[in-house]
Amino acid sequence: MTARPLARARRGTQDTHQTGLIRLPRTTLVAALASLVHAPVASADPGTQAMEFDRRALAARGLDPALAELFRHEPRFAPGTHRVTVTVNGRTGAQLHARFGEEGQLLADMALLRRARLRWPASFDHMDDEATFDLRDAWPQAVIRPEPGTQQLHLVVPEDALDDSPVDAVDVERGGIGGLLNYTLSSSTIAAGGNTRTSYSAYTETGFNAAGWMFRSRQSMSADPGGKRLQFQDSYIERSLPRRRALLRLGHVSSANPLFTGIPINGVLLVPESALAVAEASAGALVEGIASSEARIEIHQAGVLLHTTLVPPGPFSLSGFSLRNSTTDLDVTVHEHDGERTFVVPASSFSRATLARPGKTFAAGQLRDTVAHAPGGPQAVVTASTAWRLPKADAVASSGFLLTGQYRAVAIGLDQITRGNAEMALSARLTAASSRVGVGYALDMRANTRMNGISAYFGMLRQSANYADLYTALQPRDDEWLPTRTRWQASAGLAFSTSRLGSFNVSWSPRRRFDGQSSSHLSAGWSHRVGRSLLTASVQSTQGGARGTDRSAQLSWALPLGNTSVRSSARKSRGTETFTVDASGRLDSQLAWRTSVEHIRQSESSPRFSVGAGRMTRRAHLSGSASHSQGNTHINLAASGGLALHRYGLIFSPQPLQDTFGIAQVDRRPGVRLETDAGSVWTNRRGFAAIPRIRPYVATRVQVDGTTLPSKVDVHNAVYSLHVARGAVPKVQFRTQETRRVYVLATLEHGQPLEKGKLVLAAGQIVSAVAERGRIFIPNVEPGVPIEVQLGEGQRCTLELALETPASNDAFFEQGTAICRP
Repeated sequence: MTARPLARARRGTQDTHQTGLIRLPRTTLVAALASLVHAPVASADPGTQAMEFDRRALAARGLDPALAELFRHEPRFAPGTHRVTVTVNGRTGAQLHARFGEEGQLLADMALLRRARLRWPASFDHMDDEATFDLRDAWPQAVIRPEPGTQQLHLVVPEDALDDSPVDAVDVERGGIGGLLNYTLSSSTIAAGGNTRTSYSAYTETGFNAAGWMFRSRQSMSADPGGKRLQFQDSYIERSLPRRRALLRLGHVSSANPLFTGIPINGVLLVPESALAVAEASAGALVEGIASSEARIEIHQAGVLLHTTLVPPGPFSLSGFSLRNSTTDLDVTVHEHDGERTFVVPASSFSRATLARPGKTFAAGQLRDTVAHAPGGPQAVVTASTAWRLPKADAVASSGFLLTGQYRAVAIGLDQITRGNAEMALSARLTAASSRVGVGYALDMRANTRMNGISAYFGMLRQSANYADLYTALQPRDDEWLPTRTRWQASAGLAFSTSRLGSFNVSWSPRRRFDGQSSSHLSAGWSHRVGRSLLTASVQSTQGGARGTDRSAQLSWALPLGNTSVRSSARKSRGTETFTVDASGRLDSQLAWRTSVEHIRQSESSPRFSVGAGRMTRRAHLSGSASHSQGNTHINLAASGGLALHRYGLIFSPQPLQDTFGIAQVDRRPGVRLETDAGSVWTNRRGFAAIPRIRPYVATRVQVDGTTLPSKVDVHNAVYSLHVARGAVPKVQFRTQETRRVYVLATLEHGQPLEKGKLVLAAGQIVSAVAERGRIFIPNVEPGVPIEVQLGEGQRCTLELALETPASNDAFFEQGTAICRP
C-alpha cells in the first residue's frame, strides 16, 4: 500500500500572512502540530509559493483539515505599506517603505529601486515614476523573499540590475533637530595636616543639529584655591555636502590636509567627507608611561590642555584625544600623591605611515591661539592640498601650500603600501619654507611593517638650519633662542611575540638640537602568560632635557580569579622603591571596583591604602577613589556622559553624543536596554533613550534587549537598521504589545477532554490547536474576544477560562482550566 502524500506543489500566488511580533503565534502553532505529527506534514519544491494539502490524509492523522488552508501559503506582508529593511544579494541595505498588493505581492516603483540601489529597467522608460510593477517583469530570474516577522525583504537579482553609481543624498535619511551636552567633570581633594585643598575641572561640549547643520563648542573650566580659569577650545558649524562628497566647516577649524595638518584657523575648511576623521586618526598620539600610585594625567600641546584622566597604579596607555597640530611635541604631567613629574612625547611618534586620502582640501582665515600673537597682529592664512592615486600602484601622491603674511611653504608627499609576505607602509614629506629665519627645508619620513607576528616602525624628522615651521616662525623670540630648535628627531619601535618567551616591545626616541644638545627616551616591555597568571615587566629611561636623567622599572604579576584579578608589583623610580598589592573586579556588567595597599621603602613611611569604584549608570558613568597614608587623604571623583535635548525632553546618556546621534523610543517602557554601536543605553521613565553615535552613510543597528522587557510584553521588531546622513537626528520607534498567554486543560461540558488536533480560533483567526488530553496553549487572550474550538461539521464551542491567581509580570504564561460550551 502506497502512502498518500500530504501535499502537492502548485504554483500560484506569492507570499502569505503577516506576523510582526516576536512572539510569532504561527511558530507556536507549528510547534504544537509537530508534537501531533509523526511524518512530514508537507513536501514541496522550494521554488513553489503555494501548496495543496491532502485533506483526507490530514484527517487520518487526527489533524483538522482546515489546516490545509492555513499552511497553504508562505509568509507574506498584509496589503498596504510597510517599513522594511531590504537585503539585496545578501547585502543589507536601507530601510524603506514598500507597498504590497492584495495577494501580498511586492509593488515596486522608482522610489524603491532608488533606495534599494537597483537600476531602472530600460524597458520601463515609458512608465511614470509613481507607477508600480512586479520585479520579475523586469528581471524574470529575480527572487523575492519576504520575512514579515522581522520586517525584512530579501531580494536576489542579476548583477546587471545593481546600481553602482555614487550614493546620492536621497539614499539616506536626513534632517531632524536636537541639542547636546557632553561633559567630563572631576574633583580632587587633598587633606593633610589639618588643611584641605580641593580643585575642580570640567570639560564640556555643547551644540545642536538642525537641517543637516551641526554646531559645536568645546570649553574647559577649572577652579582651585589659586583662582578660576575658563578656556574656550573651539566652536564651529559644519555641514556635509553628500553630492560633492565634501564636508564644510566654518568657525574655529583646523586644517586637515595630508601635508599641513592641525593648523588652528578662524575661518573656513572644505575637505573630503571622510578626510577629517582620517586626519584626526592618522595624527593620533599614543602616550605611555608608568604611575607609581593612582595619578591624574594631563596632556598639553603648545600650552593648551588636550586631555586629562585618572589612571590606577602601574603602566598606562592613553589615546583617542584630538591634537592641536601634528608638529608640536606633547608635554605630559603625571600628578601623584608625592608630587608631579613631566615627560615629552615627540611629534615624530604621533602617527604611522598611512595612505593619504585622495581628494582636495582648502582652508582659509586667520591664525588663532598662540600663533595669533605674532608680531604685526593676527595673520591671515590660506592652505590647500590635493592628493591623487598613482595609476597601477598602491600609492598616493600629494602636494600643497601654506601662505601667510610672514610665512610661505610648499610641500610634496608620497605614500605607498607594499603587500606580500610582509606588508609595509612608507610615507615621505618634503617641505620648503620661507620665513624670518630664512629659507629652509624639512624632511619627514615614516615606515612601518608587519610580518609573521613581528611589527616595527620608524620615523624621522630632519630640518635645515634656516627652516622653521609656522609656529616657530611667528613667535616673538630673540635670535638667541634659534639654536635651541630641534635639528632632527626620530622614533623607532619593535614588537614581537613567541609562544615560549612571551611578548616583547621596545621603542626609542632620540633628539638633537642645533646647539649640539641631545636627549632621548627609551622604553621596553615584556609580558608572558604562565598558566592563568600574567607576568609583565617594563623599563623607561629619559636622558638629557630639562630634568636630566630619569629612570624607572616595574615588575608585576597578575592572577585572574573569576570576576576578580589580583596583582602585585614592584617599582623603582628616582631611587624610590614601591611595592603594591591590589585587587580589582566586577560585581556586574556595570559596576567595577579596585582596592590596593602600597608600601614605599624609605624611613618612617607607612602603607598607603586606596579604594576605587566605577559604575555605568543609565544616566552617566561615575567613578571615585580614595587613598590614605601618613595622615594624608586624597579623594578623586569623576562623572562623564551626555545629554540630548529633543522635542521629547531632556534625555541622559552614559556615553558622549557624537556628530550624528538619534533618539529611540520603546513606547512608554522604562529601563529597557538598547544595544548600539557606542554601547548600551537605557530608556528613561517615558521610554526614551539617546543613541549616542550613528555612523553616517553606513548601516547602524539598534537592538532591543528582550530580557529587559516584562515577560508579558512583545516587541514588534527588536532590530532597527539606520541609514542616515551626517548631522541627522533620526527617531527610532519600537512598538510593543502586552500579551496574556494562557495554558489550560480544556474539556467539554460533560467533562470529556477536547479531541486532539482541533483548531482554536480567536476572532475567527486560527491561533492554536488542541494537544493531547485537551491541553491548549493560547498565545494571547484579548479582553472581549471569544476563544472558540472548531469541533468539525460546522460546529464550534466557546472556551470559558478558569485561571489560577494571576501570575507576576515575570511569568511567561498563566495556567488554569477551561470548559468548552456550545
